Amino acid sequence: MSTTAVTTDPPLRPIQAALGQLGKHCASCPTCMTMTETGENANLPCSTADQLYEAWLQARRSTPLFATSGSARTAKLRA
Repeated sequence: MSTTAVTTDPPLRPIQAALGQLGKHCASCPTCMTMTETGENANLPCSTADQLYEAWLQARRSTPLFATSGSARTAKLRA
């Protein structure tokens, strides 16, 4: 009898989810993907991209960058 392992991805942190949404949008949005005649991004205004960028910034501000005081990493740094 063979069994197949089903793997599920761990849930994304809010900052990862927000950045993923921004990346998916910008990669498929005609406005965000518009190029100049020299092949550079035209940087046209896109309200959806602006909103997703703001959501990413907000998630980034609310995500701690360092381990909490009770973690093993912090204890190691104190030693």
